[in-house]
Amino acid sequence: MKYRIFAALAFAAICVSSADAALVGFIGTVDSGRAGPVLGSLPRNFTLVLDYTPTAGGSTTINSGTLAFKPTLTNPNVIVPLEPTFGGLQINNNGGPMGQDFFTFTGRVNGPLLGPNNVNFSFTFLKPADTVSSVDLNPTSLASLIAGPSVQIAFAGGSGGFSGTGLVRGAPEPSTMIALCGLVVGGCGVGYRRRLRKAQAAA
Repeated sequence: MKYRIFAALAFAAICVSSADAALVGFIGTVDSGRAGPVLGSLPRNFTLVLDYTPTAGGSTTINSGTLAFKPTLTNPNVIVPLEPTFGGLQINNNGGPMGQDFFTFTGRVNGPLLGPNNVNFSFTFLKPADTVSSVDLNPTSLASLIAGPSVQIAFAGGSGGFSGTGLVRGAPEPSTMIALCGLVVGGCGVGYRRRLRKAQAAA
């Protein structure tokens, strides 16, 4: 009986913790700069998925996140699991230049995950003043603020480390989108193998 009670309490705790958190994702590319010893070469595509707790205030610290650099021809994936204290989200209503609304993320990857030094990075989405009506940080407000064109992102890793600039944009439903990208690539491979077998059989 006590084990059933413990299991029920554990399940309830998991449900509460997951209900309090939300995901927001980004996709981007690093177009210029210095790759450093870990990434190996530029340019590189990346995804950034953040797990955060919705708040009634204008800022929050990220619970956890993953920064994944996609492979080049000579390097495998570089996946960096980010620590809970690695960065924060901020929303401002009627702030910024001429009262614009904005969303900002500022983060840091601790050394030596991407090189010998810490790598700091940040980006800001500026929107018209009527995009959001409050600084409540929730999935609805974030979706409004990160929709649309790409914005600049800058990575700074100090001497000999990864430093570069590129573009980043919001990725709706990040886990689904990343999974679909994998399915598309996998489907292309299956189609290629089928065509190859048909050609061999005909020969």
